[in-house]
Amino acid sequence: MEPAAFLSPWRIVLGLLPLPYGAVLLLDVAGSFFWLVVISVVVLGLLVLAYSLGYPLVACWQAFSALFVVLTCVVMLVQGVPVDSALPLTGSPLELWCISLLGLVLVIWSGNTARQLLMER
Repeated sequence: MEPAAFLSPWRIVLGLLPLPYGAVLLLDVAGSFFWLVVISVVVLGLLVLAYSLGYPLVACWQAFSALFVVLTCVVMLVQGVPVDSALPLTGSPLELWCISLLGLVLVIWSGNTARQLLMER
């Protein structure tokens, strides 16, 4: 598979879609800056790990934005959903669980795609 195929518009939208949701969630969490730093360090660490293992980053970049939203949902689930929060839209933790599940599916899908591309080399 050509690496340029991974830059198609639907992959770009799918990869960027979790970022605004996670950012708005992060704004409602107590200690937003602290959690932003922690989540950024985790994502950066995994980026360095993926690069050092030789994974093509063009194939697995969607996993990093999905991981951002999964970690943000976990932080909000642990701290509790604020009553006056803009997100989750339903006001229930079930939405956060569903978004986390979708994010994990995106991480696994992106990882498998990158692994398949690595095996083709």
